[in-house]
Formats: sequence, C-alpha cells, structure tokens
Amino acid sequence: MSLLYKYRKFNEYTNNISTKSELCFSTFDKFNDPFDCNLDFRNENTYIYPDLKDFKKEIAKKRGMSKRLFNKNLSLKGYAREHKKFILDMKNESGILSMSKTCANILMWSHYADDHKGLCFGFMALESNDECFKKGTPVSYSKDEIYTPINVFSTNYEEELTRLFSTKSKYWEYEEEFRFITINSNGLKNFSKESLREIIFGCKADETNIRKIIQLCQLNGFEHVIFKKARIVSGKFELDFEDIDKSRYL
Repeated sequence: MSLLYKYRKFNEYTNNISTKSELCFSTFDKFNDPFDCNLDFRNENTYIYPDLKDFKKEIAKKRGMSKRLFNKNLSLKGYAREHKKFILDMKNESGILSMSKTCANILMWSHYADDHKGLCFGFMALESNDECFKKGTPVSYSKDEIYTPINVFSTNYEEELTRLFSTKSKYWEYEEEFRFITINSNGLKNFSKESLREIIFGCKADETNIRKIIQLCQLNGFEHVIFKKARIVSGKFELDFEDIDKSRYL
C-alpha cells in the first residue's frame, strides 16, 4: 500500500478532514514560492503559422477552447495573446492539492506541521476512485535553473497547464511532492473515508490535540485509521514512528 501524505497544523481546517471528509484545493497564489506555477510563456515572436494551423485543427475536436477565437481576424501574435489569456484564466480558477511521498522528512514537519507540533495524514490516494484524486502528477524538479516555457499553441493545452502547475526548482526536491489538480475549480472537495489510512502525530504534538483527533475520527466513520506518533531517533537526525493504542484516548 503506497500512501501520500498531507502535513498539517492543528486548526479548524484540519478538524474538517476528520469530521467532513474535506480537503482544500488551493489556488496557486496561496503558495509560498513566487516561482511556483509562474513559468514564463514562449515569446510570441517565436511562433509560426503552422503552429496556429495545427493547433486549430486539433482543438476543434475538443471541448473547452472557445470557438469564438477561430472567427476573429487576428494576427499570429494576436492569437498567441488570446490563447495565453485563455490558459491564464484557467490557471486562476484551478485548484491544487499538494501532498508528499514521504512522512519522515524533518524539514516538512518543521515547515508544514507547526514545528513538529502538528500531524500528517496518510491517504491511499493513488489507489482511490475519488473524483478529487483522479488527476494527479508528481512534481518535476528542474535539474538546472532553466525550464521550457509554456507553449500557448500546444495541441494539448491541459497538458501544458499541468506542466505549469507541476514544475519547480531543484531546491524544493526534498519535498517529494505529488499534486492533484482540478482544472477550472478550486476550494473544498470531499474524499471517501476509506482513502484516509493513517494519521501520524508530530514528536512535539500535544496530548490534548492527539486525543481530539482520535475521538473525532472515531465519531465520524474513520475507525479503520491507524494512529502513530513520531519520535526522535537517538544519535541520528531521523524520525521513527510508533503505533498508538487509540483505546487510551477513547
């Protein structure tokens, strides 16, 4: 069983994961990296007319691209600007759920789980039939500082949009991030209770918060969830995880 992990601090939104089976798909402007989801677009002067011709031929077979653009009497650069605006509009409306392939990264616990006082939710997302987990992709980390700009005349504009959302600098590689994307929608999305498999509490998590989450899970259909507690491994910069006997908190 391969799990993906969502690091969280204790707050109302975190409680909603256990009470309402909700996860938040954020818009890109909520992220802490100014380069994230902000790849440059290919310079409009580099396009040639076959780019536009092939694009129109393919896009006419698909839904989503506004047919009104086909009827405009625009220059090649004009079409490039219109299609760039189309992609940017979709980008602004789309939602992203960020998860990690690891639950053991001490930097992730520090940055996203309230300095190890928070918790980490383990989801069986890749094997789930949930609608919110259908469109997922691992983040690609640029090995150098150069990336391929976005092509507005790509015959698969959703693929280009996904690349826009999933390309990051090599400096973020430690996160081992995996993203789920909802094109043209964002906000709270429901997941099936079976998708949540384990909850890990940080090594500095308060007993009151641990008890609250375990009891919320018990009351809201998450009796199957396994609970663990992180601990510092002696003599190492490393975390280990011990199973929690939830009966102690019920």
